[in-house]
Amino acid sequence: MKGKVVSFVAICLVVTFFIVSAAVPPASGAELKIGVLMPMTGYVAFFGGMQEASLRLAQKEFAKLGPSGGFDLKFIVYDTGAKPQDAILMAQKLMHTDKVLAIIGPYLSTECEQVFPVVNRDKVPIITASSAKAGLTTSNRPWTFRNIMTSDKINEPAIRAWVKQKNIKTAAILTDIKSKVSETYGKDVAPTLLKKYGVRIVEDIDFVTEDVDFSAQITKVKRSNPDGIVLAGEYSLAANIAREARKQGLKQALITDVPTVTPEYIKLGGDAVDGTFGPSDFWAGNPDPKVQSFVKKFKAEYGQDKDPHATTAAIYDTLYINRYLVGKLGLSGKAEDLQKDREKIRDGWASLKDYPAEVGGKTTIDKNGDAWKDYYTLVVKGGRWVKAPE
Repeated sequence: MKGKVVSFVAICLVVTFFIVSAAVPPASGAELKIGVLMPMTGYVAFFGGMQEASLRLAQKEFAKLGPSGGFDLKFIVYDTGAKPQDAILMAQKLMHTDKVLAIIGPYLSTECEQVFPVVNRDKVPIITASSAKAGLTTSNRPWTFRNIMTSDKINEPAIRAWVKQKNIKTAAILTDIKSKVSETYGKDVAPTLLKKYGVRIVEDIDFVTEDVDFSAQITKVKRSNPDGIVLAGEYSLAANIAREARKQGLKQALITDVPTVTPEYIKLGGDAVDGTFGPSDFWAGNPDPKVQSFVKKFKAEYGQDKDPHATTAAIYDTLYINRYLVGKLGLSGKAEDLQKDREKIRDGWASLKDYPAEVGGKTTIDKNGDAWKDYYTLVVKGGRWVKAPE
């Protein structure tokens, strides 16, 4: 009998040990690794540089805040050069060599098209804070997410306002067919929405990312004499097209997509881009104190002459959401539990609803993995992007 009592006590001690061990939080200084894919070189390095500044800013703030859920976050950053094949290789390295908890990025829709299926297959949560092409997350469930509004959602209010305020009856569309997000906007989103609001497309003109001379394209636009011109290309290309249009004497109203709503578009385009309409889910001129605080901190980090872009704010919010989920979900942090921890982060993003983001307002992830958040129709006026009249 005595032996049985001792055995029972021993069993109780063992059970108690495991219960207490499971409840003990990670030791102070424990790290969780998060991968980041950015275009630090290549033709969109400007955006990558701004996102990197947001990452530096967030890291400094995280250091002051201390661990989340007992963990410090370590960010492993790779430059994709805006090349899809490089982005695939780096995503694989993050997943299988670095063994990250989650991946933030990549930047371009052309990169996401290639990277998302690979990461979804290997079951690691990945969140882009920039790719706006519709359908990318929908076709790669359940591990892919997007913390930025898709092109189809955000462009309708902008196109509707442009058509109404500028009395647009006919339009010409110029599209960079080498950029997936630009091609989607110029060949699908913009034509569909323009037709919805009674606008006839009189010219549909292609160009490619490497083009520098747009005189032939604008000459063709000039012959058709539309009421408005749709610029479906990155900010530098859109600015060059606008300057060529004004050079040839065209005064038509301009509208563009999310990637062009940047300070650099205005800097490169000058007076030629005045009056351009464009959508964004971030507005640097928003009087909200949280937004203005972020703008001030970002400028101190990056440069006083640069307003943050929508993707700059989106990655900042994405970093904070990941930190929030790490603190909320009770992660193990142990190597043998990595996949379980990844599943928790995946489920955390999937169930995010009305999260009070640091600068992006209330953020909800829908069933397709896409974000819904505050958004704006902006217009270039006086050398700045300002809120368009309603």
